[in-house]
Amino acid sequence: MSEMVSRHQRFSIGGMTSVADTAVIEDSVRRVGGVSDVSACFLRSTVEVEYAPRLSDDEIYITSDEVENTITDMGFTVRSLGGIADGNHIEKYDDVMSTAAQAHSRLAQENKRNRQKLFLTVLFSLLLGFPVLYMALMNVFDLPRIQMFYGTTHLMINAMAQFTLTSLVILLNTRFYKRGAMRLLFGKPSMDTLVMLGTGMALIYSIAGVYRMAYNWAMGNPLMVEELFRHLYFDSVCMILILLSAGQYFEAVAQSFTTRSISKLMGLAPHTAFVEHRGTIEEVYTRDVVVGDRIYVKAGKQNRIPVDGVAIHKAFISVSR
Repeated sequence: MSEMVSRHQRFSIGGMTSVADTAVIEDSVRRVGGVSDVSACFLRSTVEVEYAPRLSDDEIYITSDEVENTITDMGFTVRSLGGIADGNHIEKYDDVMSTAAQAHSRLAQENKRNRQKLFLTVLFSLLLGFPVLYMALMNVFDLPRIQMFYGTTHLMINAMAQFTLTSLVILLNTRFYKRGAMRLLFGKPSMDTLVMLGTGMALIYSIAGVYRMAYNWAMGNPLMVEELFRHLYFDSVCMILILLSAGQYFEAVAQSFTTRSISKLMGLAPHTAFVEHRGTIEEVYTRDVVVGDRIYVKAGKQNRIPVDGVAIHKAFISVSR
């Protein structure tokens, strides 16, 4: 059996929140020296990298580390699913697939923990953010009043309470600011960058408003305090973060079902094929099959046709599962 050296590597990616993240990853990884092609899939949370033919095995290992570091620096988590050129023989195929299966299992567990963490983030953000919205609107609309937060004499207490609760909501959703800053640093702004800038400016403006309220209160100008209170945007910051977090949670749940279905479907396809090369039949990875290769399919229920093609010899083919 001949030696197969693969120059492909697959990574599982954690932290992708939209299809736009795939474009950011592809563009950044493609800049790594020694990478000839890269393809990211949002639904499967994977990135496939093809290394240049000129690289030696040792250089590929170095390039692989650079790829992982590049993805990690952008705020994602990354795990190799195998396939790197390591001089494995085809006899070690089962070991390679076992390692990949274990990595997929760990990734599924990690994604489940991330969904649970995201659910708790949405829940606690809602519990902390709803009082902010209520206190902000209580003095505008005819809502049941909480005396310690209502009226001109209590506006400073109201504003400080909103600031405290909003700060806690921001702490629960720091991922928007971390990823937004990293995208901006890499010159690839995303929705997280927009959220960071929008809520950040609203927060700074509102904090400045609270200081102006305190100054005017000390100067005995309650009408100005009331006017400044109307221009606090702590409630907007909370609602934006809560709605986006809730959207990401439901998107993560939907993605998990889709990913599971796609993985099951792709699992039906064989990963190797028997191809005739120079009069001998060799077992190669399916991805290495090219147009014009002659493929041999052994008889039996467990053997499947690896790729599309034209039947050369007449045979009975079962299309049942």
